[in-house]
Amino acid sequence: IFLACTRRASKRKGATMTVSKKVAQTITAAEFLAKVLPQSGNYLLFLLKGKKKFHQPFTSIDAMASAIKKFNCSGHTVYHACGAFYTDESRRADNVAYLRSFFLDLDCGREKADKGKGFIDKFNALIALRKFCGKLDLPKPTIIDSGGGLHAYWTLQDGIAADEWLVVARKLKQLTKFFKFPADDARTADRASVLRPVG
Repeated sequence: IFLACTRRASKRKGATMTVSKKVAQTITAAEFLAKVLPQSGNYLLFLLKGKKKFHQPFTSIDAMASAIKKFNCSGHTVYHACGAFYTDESRRADNVAYLRSFFLDLDCGREKADKGKGFIDKFNALIALRKFCGKLDLPKPTIIDSGGGLHAYWTLQDGIAADEWLVVARKLKQLTKFFKFPADDARTADRASVLRPVG
C-alpha cells in the first residue's frame, strides 16, 4: 500500500533536495506547504516564544506562508501541522481530516546517535535515507533541512482521509523498525504531527 501511494509522488517536481542528485533547490514556504499539505481545509501553525505556546489557524496556504515569515521575524519558533483539520479548534488526532504526505523526521547529533535514535550528522542521515529508499524501491523524497536534522516527505497528488493515511503510515513505521532505520517514531504515524517548515 505504501509503495502504491508513494509512487504517485515520484513524478512531481520542486523537491528541495533529491537523494540521487544531492542538489539543493530553493523553495519558498508557500511552495513547500502547497506541496506537502492537502489542497484545502483548516491549517494550523504551532508557535513557541519563551514560555508562551499557541496555535494559529488558517484556511489559506498563502496566508499561512506569510505568517511563518512574520512569526519567525518576531522571534517565535514555528512549526506547521502536517495535515488539514475538520475545524480550527484543536490539533487533536481525531480532528485531522486529510493528509497528503508521508514523512520521516531524522534527528542528528552525537547524543541522538549514541542512543540509537538518530544520526551523527546530516550527511550520514542522507546516506542512510538513500539506502533505506533503495531497499524498499521508494521514490525520491523531498528532503528539508530542519536545522537540527532532516525531514523526508513523500507527497501524494491528492490528500487522503486521515484513517487511510494512518494505515499506510503505520506500515512505514514498521519498516523503519524492521530495517533499524532510526527515524523519530513519535512523528512517522502521528496524524497530529508538527514539523519545521521551510523558512
